[in-house]
Amino acid sequence: MNVPRPSRCVLVVLLPTALVSAWLLPGCDQPPPKAPARKSSQKHTGEYIAALASANAFCQAWRQRDVAVGKSLLSLRIKRTFPESRIHDALSGTGNPRHAAYEISHGVRAADASIAFRLRLFYRYTGGIQDRVESPVASIVLRRDEAGTWLVDRFPLLDELESPEVIVR
Repeated sequence: MNVPRPSRCVLVVLLPTALVSAWLLPGCDQPPPKAPARKSSQKHTGEYIAALASANAFCQAWRQRDVAVGKSLLSLRIKRTFPESRIHDALSGTGNPRHAAYEISHGVRAADASIAFRLRLFYRYTGGIQDRVESPVASIVLRRDEAGTWLVDRFPLLDELESPEVIVR
């Protein structure tokens, strides 16, 4: 009985496929490795989360240039310290660069019961060589008012509106 021998082409294709399959199959039944649990150095209380939510809502209003919502989240101290036009300019921005995004990082509670979050603002230029601009890392500080609402008590653009420093990437 004559058994036909496989051609050389078939062996060239089948042999590597068989080797790779044999190498991969034993690991298929193992669960994927678990990521190590992250340890938080700070307990996030209800107050911390409420302050973070207010900071996020304010930065979202800044990004969308929603002056009315932004102003409603400002503390009385800021409203009394800065003229209305400066607050409006900080929230509405200019035509170029446009408010593009923000990044809020971990917060730290201060002795005066305020919470300061790390903040970076991003802008987008239109028609320029540089497409994206980011501000240096600054802080947004929130403080509770008499009603218990967390309000923005410090925002970097209000303090540095005349000459904001930016980093071009």
